[in-house]
Amino acid sequence: MEGLLGSSIDEKNIELAKILFSLRHDLDVHCLIGLNTSQIEQTGQGKFFFGHVQRRVLDSIILAICKVYEDEKGYELNSIQGVINSLAKNNATPPMSEQSVRDFVREYGDRRRSGTRRKLYEAPLICQRTNTLKI
Repeated sequence: MEGLLGSSIDEKNIELAKILFSLRHDLDVHCLIGLNTSQIEQTGQGKFFFGHVQRRVLDSIILAICKVYEDEKGYELNSIQGVINSLAKNNATPPMSEQSVRDFVREYGDRRRSGTRRKLYEAPLICQRTNTLKI
């Protein structure tokens, strides 16, 4: 595992994480504006600005999703497929015992059935329903 630090696989993984981090922020901004649409329309101030920002953020969300799932076709990408292909090319298989996998699943596995929250990602859902500013 230590041999992967600083390698091209590590760089691809970091770049993919940056895309996902940016995607999360874009989703948050879009939801915040959508959830506050009525207040923005009531005051009348900033309606055009927030409408424009909401559209630009939506474009950014679409682009980020495309980047994450884009297939590699002749050139290297930092998408999920690119990271998987890079791992396969470099034959990077981290040493892992069956017990360590069991421990990981026990600690971070899906706990919805037991009613407890998941540990891997404890933030609330982005939003269930948002509105779009009409300008």
